Amino acid sequence: MQQTTQSKPPAFSFEDPLEAKHMQQYAKYKVSTFKYDFNMNKWKMVELEAKDVRIEGITQLKFITYNIWFDKHNFNERGIEIRKLLQEGNADFVCLQEVLQSSYSQLLDCDWLRKSYYVSGNSINGYTNLIISKHPCVFFVKPFPTKMGRSLIFAELIINGIPTVVGTVHLESLGNGQLRQTQLDLCFSEFKNFELAFLMGDFNFDWESENKNIIPEYADMWRILYPDDPGYTMPRTPDFLAWRPDRILVKRSKLCRGLTIERIGMDPIPKYIGDEPYVEESDEKDMVLEVRTPSDHYGLKASVEIRSEKGHEESHGHRHNHEHKESKRGNFIWIDGHISNSENMFYLSELEKFVTEKKGQVKGFEKVPAGLEYTLFKLEDFDDLTLILNYLSLYTITNDWRQSLKRITEKFLHEKQSRFKVIIFTNKANEKASKELCAQEGFEKFWIVTSFKEVVQHLFV
Repeated sequence: MQQTTQSKPPAFSFEDPLEAKHMQQYAKYKVSTFKYDFNMNKWKMVELEAKDVRIEGITQLKFITYNIWFDKHNFNERGIEIRKLLQEGNADFVCLQEVLQSSYSQLLDCDWLRKSYYVSGNSINGYTNLIISKHPCVFFVKPFPTKMGRSLIFAELIINGIPTVVGTVHLESLGNGQLRQTQLDLCFSEFKNFELAFLMGDFNFDWESENKNIIPEYADMWRILYPDDPGYTMPRTPDFLAWRPDRILVKRSKLCRGLTIERIGMDPIPKYIGDEPYVEESDEKDMVLEVRTPSDHYGLKASVEIRSEKGHEESHGHRHNHEHKESKRGNFIWIDGHISNSENMFYLSELEKFVTEKKGQVKGFEKVPAGLEYTLFKLEDFDDLTLILNYLSLYTITNDWRQSLKRITEKFLHEKQSRFKVIIFTNKANEKASKELCAQEGFEKFWIVTSFKEVVQHLFV
């Protein structure tokens, strides 16, 4: 299949990558959409317009993102296993990074791909990103300010009447943090008008100084569903610690809820099955000295629930009326900032027992880390919410998570009876400071307590 594109803008040059935030020339341009024509026995370009691509009746979407590694090391054997993983994954959208022309051609020869998928026709110069989709969609490329030929590739369509976008990136690598931030900002800007938005790929960072560049409107699915699991997508090597550059970000919406996420491609390719694993001769264990998996990255496979606007309004309204007529039923979130000392764990265990005994009054009780990602991700499911936290967690969310906290409190504004409560379980030395922080945030209902008995007393107030 000959790849074609519409008029491609010239490559950009710039002195200071930060200036790209203020440059308008990074505009998207349309690339071809291809579908295999079995009558003609070839891949054929399909003419589509985003406003006309409408898919109805979707209740769930599945995604795969995978950096498949351009290296020659075991290239053919790895490619076979990667294509098996993609076929078995049966995802609605597959987003690939580091795709070579040779790996692209091998993929296009797969019968399962030809039967079920549309393919983005962006040109390959060296290596690139690629999207394949079970649904008809219009593909675009948005150039980045880059030293490494990086860009955003994305698909637009309308699902259940909702404008939807699915994009993939391979952000600048190495010590280019400022450039990665600029590239990420361009993605968020491009997707700002979409109710359903999904951004995935190799982000090339896994540290808090850059994690904060993910704007509050987006949730990192792994951190939401597995807050205590680092979820490394690249194992430790002699040159690098294990880390998680690969992510799936979901725009927070009442119409979308994350269901599952898992890593794929963690098993060795057949030629290495049964071999002893390489281990560095030092105190460090399980260090990878040779890549034996299908790629040097692990892939991610995820699923999300999609709700129609009408269905959500009906079910939400019914649930709201039913619950407030029958009884006080609460969602409780214990935020402890990963504190796991014996005293804290005892109190948590006792609280879990207490709320479990209150059958009919408790909808959910969950322990989460210090941030508000999980709470924001499930916010549309909450008719009421009680946060239980210590002083350190209170300080963290009122300083580092202010935008997120504002979104939470705004949901419960203008209610006759406030359905958002905060209980700070701390010692007497922190009472005054806790009260000041709560007043500063304008919490309508909050209690500063210094005993577990008081925590229990205020749960169902």
